[in-house]
Amino acid sequence: MKNKLRVGVLFGGRSGEHEVSLSSARSILRFINLENYRVTQIGITIDGIWLSKKDNQAPSVIELFLKKSYDELQEVVLYPSPIYRGQLYGKPAESNSLNRGELFAELDVLFPVLHGTFGEDGTLQGLFELNDVA
Repeated sequence: MKNKLRVGVLFGGRSGEHEVSLSSARSILRFINLENYRVTQIGITIDGIWLSKKDNQAPSVIELFLKKSYDELQEVVLYPSPIYRGQLYGKPAESNSLNRGELFAELDVLFPVLHGTFGEDGTLQGLFELNDVA
């Protein structure tokens, strides 16, 4: 069995195009070949909070975002340092803690499906470059 490429799909965001991003992401996630890719869905709220889910059981992150139901999701972060290349962490319990949190997922590539400000303007690509992830 070949190793699957680990893909983080980001959607939502702090833009007026938030809902359009959710629609685009739903289409992509519907057709992505899960035999070739291991997908981690990462939704970004309108307030800029990154949320995800460890298991791939229903409901999915995109389904929860479409319902605006975030209780089953965990806050996650991507640190702007190549030391943490492609590593997504669960947010530490204490916001002023030096603990970086627990490793949530390791990703080979991030696929931003965000529109407008903080999406199409290069902001996320800059974060990805700082993290040294494709």
